Amino acid sequence: MFFTYILHNSFINKYYIGQTQDIDAKLLELNSRKAKRKFVKKGTVEWKLVYKEEFENKWDAVIREKYLKSLKSKKDIEDLIMSA
Repeated sequence: MFFTYILHNSFINKYYIGQTQDIDAKLLELNSRKAKRKFVKKGTVEWKLVYKEEFENKWDAVIREKYLKSLKSKKDIEDLIMSA
């Protein structure tokens, strides 16, 4: 299984959208400050999983990730999270 997910960091009030096969490992990586992206390193409070969708293959998860990233509106992302 593959997942498209949304994480939230309450300290910087930002969302992080991605896809992975192992959400627990991804959260551990991001919260251990070993992540390579500067955006992820900014926060001093842990990233929390606030939304996820499950897919049978990586391609579908990547397409959904790209769609969610194209929203560009915090309100649209928050509406999606609240509807889940």
